[in-house]
Amino acid sequence: MGAGFLGDPTICPCGMNGMEFERLTAAGLSPMEATVAGTRAGSELMKREDQIETLEPGKIADIVVVEGNPLEDISILGQPDSVKVVMKNGILEKNAIS
Repeated sequence: MGAGFLGDPTICPCGMNGMEFERLTAAGLSPMEATVAGTRAGSELMKREDQIETLEPGKIADIVVVEGNPLEDISILGQPDSVKVVMKNGILEKNAIS
């Protein structure tokens, strides 16, 4: 995500770009549709769906593990304390699992 928020810290503070998922659901998308919009849809727009953004062998994808189920409460993706693990390009960036 971040097409609308990431570049402007006055709109969305660093680390809180997950708020965009909540905005998408407020605009009418289901939590699953918002999740797809933030992952697979971007790779399709860039014509790189064979290379990035889905968890499949040989592809590059980021992984975010949250406490809770974002399909039941999409707002947890915008709460930094709910984000427990972040892996970017195969590198562990955050591990808050105790």
